[in-house]
Amino acid sequence: MLKYNYFMDNKYLKFGLSFQVPLLISDMVVALSQELALKYNAKFALDAKNIFPHITIYPPSYPAKNLDKLIASVESFVKNTNTVEMKYYKIESKKGYVMVYFELSPDIKKLHKNIVEILNPLREGYINPRYGEPEYLKRLINQEIEMVQQYGYPYVMDCYYHPHLSLLRLEDIVEAKVVANNLNWGIEKFKVNKLVLHRIGDNGAAIEVVKEFNLK
Repeated sequence: MLKYNYFMDNKYLKFGLSFQVPLLISDMVVALSQELALKYNAKFALDAKNIFPHITIYPPSYPAKNLDKLIASVESFVKNTNTVEMKYYKIESKKGYVMVYFELSPDIKKLHKNIVEILNPLREGYINPRYGEPEYLKRLINQEIEMVQQYGYPYVMDCYYHPHLSLLRLEDIVEAKVVANNLNWGIEKFKVNKLVLHRIGDNGAAIEVVKEFNLK
């Protein structure tokens, strides 16, 4: 769990609210990620100790002073939110990431929209400076740039195409494509009964659990 003094020493922090990957699935995913990391040069691999499997819902940056409000808002939200089913969609590679995508069901889409609308005001308009860098902006379409301006993150609302789980990130993007094209996932669907708030580190990795929230 997080150490609050670390967060209070920083004015703004990047938090991600995600679907918590169930323990059995997490164990399988970590084993697969570690197996691949032994074969290829990885920028990061999952280990469930320092880098956790997660399926992102909304990961902007917030003023650190709003952490308690953020937690309270999610606690209130989950009281009336049912468990969610993840159904496998495809495996794909982007920028060296090997990612498992899941179907964007109506329930997931609604949950995502509600979470964004609830948590977005807690940013107080803050946008991570990364999203203002010309090198980053040129990779975004106009709609994604609008999402950054409105919500502090490009892949939300109508730009939240499919929930996904990043298995690892490889140094060689060609190798990552080969891995993605030949990987056998083998898990058709699973239930998610928790959300998790975590700190986000390099490569978008979930590096420290802040709090878990039980769904109905």
